[in-house]
Amino acid sequence: LDIIQHAHSEIEEIADELRLGNSSAHNALQSELGDMLFNTLLLIRVCQRDGLGNSTLAGAAAFAAAKIRRRAPFVFDNDPANRRPMTPAEATEIWKKVKQLEKVGLIQDCPVGYEQDAEGRWEVKPVGTQYFYGGFDKSSDSDSKT
Repeated sequence: LDIIQHAHSEIEEIADELRLGNSSAHNALQSELGDMLFNTLLLIRVCQRDGLGNSTLAGAAAFAAAKIRRRAPFVFDNDPANRRPMTPAEATEIWKKVKQLEKVGLIQDCPVGYEQDAEGRWEVKPVGTQYFYGGFDKSSDSDSKT
């Protein structure tokens, strides 16, 4: 897939800009991050169009949101006592430990509000009068089903 080669190229360009740090050209890093986001969105759409991995933008966003909350709880915890300054090494250790637990199946990696159907597709699971969409509660009244 050419898009994968483009994504690798964008990652290299992002790494180059990060290495330059403050001496990087104005907005160059932001532009490269935007290019990577563009490639990600395009890849999701191509996978969705071609029926690969039952992919959708909402599903990918929900999985990403759930993953970052699991792996970086110190950023998202509402309890101020748990939001302590961490060293990069401490944060990396938490990230790696949670990832390892996910890989062996000890932590569910499916976002809240999603379930797998009989064919293995991930779908939004109704929860009372609410359903979960991309990590955010959304009233089912505003859902325009066509």
